[in-house]
Amino acid sequence: MTIDYTTVDEIFKHSHLFEAYADESRGSLVPEVNEDKKRYLELEDQCKLFSVGAFEGTEMVGFLVFFLHPMLHYNKLAATMESAFVLKEYRKFGTGAMLFEEAEQIATKLGAVNFFISAPKGGSLSKVAGSFGYKETNTTFTKSLI
Repeated sequence: MTIDYTTVDEIFKHSHLFEAYADESRGSLVPEVNEDKKRYLELEDQCKLFSVGAFEGTEMVGFLVFFLHPMLHYNKLAATMESAFVLKEYRKFGTGAMLFEEAEQIATKLGAVNFFISAPKGGSLSKVAGSFGYKETNTTFTKSLI
C-alpha cells in the first residue's frame, strides 16, 4: 500500500471510487454526487485544494481531498476535509488513518494549524475519527435548500 500526494486528475481516472463513494453517500441530505471536475482543477491550480491517494499497485483504493483556507478571526491557515473515501475491502488495514496522516503532514507543511473534518452521523468515519486523534468540538447541522 502506498499513500502519497496525488492530483484531482489522478482521482478522476479511477471512476470506480466515485461510484462507490456515491453509493455510500445516498440517503443523506447532500445532493446526489455530481462532481464538478473543472472547479476541482481550478481550486487545485489556485493551491486551495489538495489530494492524497491510497494505491495498491497502480490501482487507487482511497482518497482524501482537503481545502486550505484562512481562519480570518485568528489570522491562521486551516485545512478542511472536502471528501474522503476508502473502498470497504481496504478499510481494515488502516488505509483511512494513513490517508489522514499524509494529508495532515501536507497541510502542516503548507502552514495549517488545524485540520477540520466532518463525518456522517453514525458513519464509518465518525466511528474511527477519535482513533485518528480527532476530538469532537462542534456539531454540524444541515438543512436542504433545494
